[in-house]
Amino acid sequence: MERPSAAGAAFARVLAGDSGAGPAARARAYAGVAICATRADPPDVDGAKEMLTAAIAACDGNNFSTPEDVTRATAVVTLVEEALRRGVGVKPGFGDDADSIDAEISAIKVAIEAAAAKGDGGAADARRAELALTYFFRRRDGAAAIDAALDIVKRGDKSAGRELCVALFDAVGGEVAAKGRRRLGNLWFA
Repeated sequence: MERPSAAGAAFARVLAGDSGAGPAARARAYAGVAICATRADPPDVDGAKEMLTAAIAACDGNNFSTPEDVTRATAVVTLVEEALRRGVGVKPGFGDDADSIDAEISAIKVAIEAAAAKGDGGAADARRAELALTYFFRRRDGAAAIDAALDIVKRGDKSAGRELCVALFDAVGGEVAAKGRRRLGNLWFA
């Protein structure tokens, strides 16, 4: 996978006025720039939203459906914004190295267990959502994020868990999302 700066440069070439890229390619490039903006330090959510607006505008009035890349970027921006709203990745005492991220994940798991032991399902679900967002945003592990979101469906607020699962499926895509969708269906109708 290209680093965000190299990817951003590749997308910029597509978006250059003389690139000859059609509207679908331009929409996908804007979506790519939006994802790059979410990976900046700190994430540029406003810039990402501007790029999504441009991606959607590139699709409007053309005879093609919204490219999957635009759907994915929209989900990524939404999830990163929610992660930042919940303070994921900005808590004191946790750095960006793998050990710090693992410690952050362990602390969230302890908080889930404590809330569940007290019978506070709402707090446990909030921590499970935080865990899913931490896996997605900090560790960049879509499969683990989906597992944590599915745990909300299994143990708590099915509707909120489903909503988070769907956003993660859109953001992660591929076989990981397909497996997650099957598991969600099994849990939902169990």
